[in-house]
Amino acid sequence: MKKITCVFLTLLVCSFSLMAHANTPQTIAAAYANKIDLNQASISQLKIPKLIGDKRAQAIIAFRDARGKIDSFEQLESAEELNIGEKVSQALQQKFYIK
Repeated sequence: MKKITCVFLTLLVCSFSLMAHANTPQTIAAAYANKIDLNQASISQLKIPKLIGDKRAQAIIAFRDARGKIDSFEQLESAEELNIGEKVSQALQQKFYIK
């Protein structure tokens, strides 16, 4: 029982430590460091092999231009004219961020 309690307390302390560092300015900046702002991306930047070609990249830019900006990845998924499913949305989220 003592061993289980020690393991539990260790995990609890580690999780609090991770939570304390999760939203620091440094971790937020690091998350965006290698990503591109989706609202500024060009056609060539939007292209993702086997998922987004010229036609879909142009459609995303037209969608963005028509609305002024893209507010969320969910907005892209719900736009029927873009035909963006979960797989494409996940790939976009790995490469881009939205302010």
